[in-house]
Amino acid sequence: GFGARFVRSWLRNSREPRVKTRWTYDDARGRVLLRVDQVHELQGGASAPAFPFLLPVRVTNAGGEVVHHLLEVDKRRDLLEVPSPEAPAQLELDPDGALSALMSIESADPVPVESK
Repeated sequence: GFGARFVRSWLRNSREPRVKTRWTYDDARGRVLLRVDQVHELQGGASAPAFPFLLPVRVTNAGGEVVHHLLEVDKRRDLLEVPSPEAPAQLELDPDGALSALMSIESADPVPVESK
């Protein structure tokens, strides 16, 4: 299963997985766009393969309503979408710290959606 793929990847690599994230809200589509970059390297500086993992996300709207999502990440650079009828007041990644023993997650403040 998915968990077994993570464990095999984790055992094959000699460094802790490192993840950097950034999110924006796309008002026209009613979605949070979450970019997840796996930035860990192998010893010697070579890019490590992606670690497949499930990323818990908690979205809180302005009224305090909370919605939980579990997103599948399986690429070194992934763009994930989370449905949200309004811009979140708060978006938390791994809110219960389930992944903190296995990897480092760095989350940037939200940025505006870029015009195309």
